[in-house]
Amino acid sequence: MYRPNALIKLLFEISDEKSQPLLLDAQDKEGKTALHLALENRHREVVQLLLERDANPNLANPEGSTALHLICKMHRPNALIKLLFEISDEKSQPVLIDAQDKEGKTALHLALENGHMEVVQLLLGRDADPNLADKEGSTVLHIIIVRNH
Repeated sequence: MYRPNALIKLLFEISDEKSQPLLLDAQDKEGKTALHLALENRHREVVQLLLERDANPNLANPEGSTALHLICKMHRPNALIKLLFEISDEKSQPVLIDAQDKEGKTALHLALENGHMEVVQLLLGRDADPNLADKEGSTVLHIIIVRNH
């Protein structure tokens, strides 16, 4: 049985040989891209392969969540968020750090709500805007006070 990353590597090799590029940013009927699915299933190697092949990390799913939002909702997101920024920096493809989902939440809101302090520091170090409010009017300051961080 193949692991997903082995099959995807094979698929990339064959598509390269045939000069038939894969549609990395195609969305399924639920509006999810391959990158969204790889993140939801925590396939780190697949996430890396997709980002290295220029999958767009800024595309949102129907809930308005980008790759960054999905990572900030995870349990133990540190390795994936570092990978996302590392590859995006190498490719000069900026991650929209202040993108807001359908609830108006940014990655910074989600990182705080989930208690990911190292991620919060990383996002603030990359100039995430702490003054953006979600649909309820809550800024990062509100979240900190309510959640006792």
